[in-house]
Amino acid sequence: MKQAIVFAALLFATPLAAQSGYEPFGRDPSDPVSSFAIRDKAGNEQQHMVTPAPAPDRIEGERCLPKTRLCFSIKGGDAQMRPQLRIREFGGSSDRSLPIDLIVDADQSLEIWSLGIRRAGHERSGAAGEAVIIGIEAWKHIAYSGGRASKATLSLYRIDGAGTTGAVARQVLSVPLSAEQSIRACFNAKDEKARHNACLDLTSVEAMLVLDPDNAEPMPAMIYRVATGSYPSDIPFREVEDQPKKLTQQDLIPARHPVCSYERKLAWNPATSRFEFDQPAPDCQIFGLQQ
Repeated sequence: MKQAIVFAALLFATPLAAQSGYEPFGRDPSDPVSSFAIRDKAGNEQQHMVTPAPAPDRIEGERCLPKTRLCFSIKGGDAQMRPQLRIREFGGSSDRSLPIDLIVDADQSLEIWSLGIRRAGHERSGAAGEAVIIGIEAWKHIAYSGGRASKATLSLYRIDGAGTTGAVARQVLSVPLSAEQSIRACFNAKDEKARHNACLDLTSVEAMLVLDPDNAEPMPAMIYRVATGSYPSDIPFREVEDQPKKLTQQDLIPARHPVCSYERKLAWNPATSRFEFDQPAPDCQIFGLQQ
């Protein structure tokens, strides 16, 4: 689709080939297989979570972390029930649900993030106990007269001894992950002609959080990349008085926002027990990125 704004190629570091490891669950054939994996100098590893193969006990929305027996899903998570993070030992007896500090609105939904981190030096080979960092995406969709919008926020949870009785899920980071907005810009045939049928003003954000491969500390460090843009051209960014009466063919291309497309590094702060940015993010409220 001509109006689609695609920036995903800017977000990923060059994947490293995932090494073989213990992986008891088969992959769902419908789940895209990815070789994406990043390992830092300390041995922490970030991989794509996988959806287990169909089975009678399969849990909706469950994702499993390669090289472990652990699978994760959201339990509850609606306006009537505070959500919990369910950790199940695939093929084992351990099945626990941990409280998480997220409040779900009626127009919001939760899902397990597609990437997970297995921390180095804390593995218990073949056992349920692992030190991991798991993400939860909180999606919000809004429809209104003349347009629609959506936003996803990513919350990371540190879990030591995941799958054991002593496991606790502690939130260690919350960042915007995605945002999109479309606003109707044509109201009659004259508008359609003047805008060459480009009748929606679009803004889009795609962010990615990847392991920093140069990190040598026991706790992972991460890189946060954000790519933002608009269509047609930069017109959705302009003030009303600066909007052109007619679009040209040169306007019918996506534009990248120079300030709100950026990169930041995050490091673990033991004083706060959270990941923190090396410098503040730019003011990007125009994209709905305010935290």
